[in-house]
Amino acid sequence: MCSGRIGPHFILHALEKGCDGVMVIGCYQNDCRFITGFENCKKGIEMLVKYLHILGLNPKRIKFESVNVTEGLKFTRIVSDFINELKELGPNPITQIEAK
Repeated sequence: MCSGRIGPHFILHALEKGCDGVMVIGCYQNDCRFITGFENCKKGIEMLVKYLHILGLNPKRIKFESVNVTEGLKFTRIVSDFINELKELGPNPITQIEAK
């Protein structure tokens, strides 16, 4: 599936349901078979980051990365780094509000 099909509403829904973070990994812009997929996803995530500020959520809970199928070590590193960032941020505050 093309990362361009991942609309901001899917990411927001995951955060609303309590996910601590969402990572979208797609191809590099120059490798996009759908021509505008990379750019569509990037613009949507940039818009969502601004919206998260309004909601009071840390935008670091969203990550957008590009990885080629041959970059297994890079993939492993970015996923591990994101997991560590989320551990530092702690649980999604939305789940804390709902628990009260």
